[in-house]
Amino acid sequence: MTTLINDSEYVGQVRSLLDKEMKIIVNGNRLLKGRLVCFDKQQNLLLAATQEEITLNKDSNNPDAVPNTVKKDLGAVIVPLKHITSCMVLEA
Repeated sequence: MTTLINDSEYVGQVRSLLDKEMKIIVNGNRLLKGRLVCFDKQQNLLLAATQEEITLNKDSNNPDAVPNTVKKDLGAVIVPLKHITSCMVLEA
């Protein structure tokens, strides 16, 4: 019975994250920002209105060069847990 109580606590924590803007870093240092819509039993995240930010490498000949960031609109994206290296909420 204790397992059910703990499980329901986790479900409540996940529900509190729904419709929040999230920042997720996946393998390869790819950064995704989007609104968390769903979290399934396989621990995949479904993000809506997702944008990928890719930071291009600085010029190695010029250490003062500012890295160039490219943004791509992706729409709805499913992110498997196994590819997530970091995840945070952007809004309180």
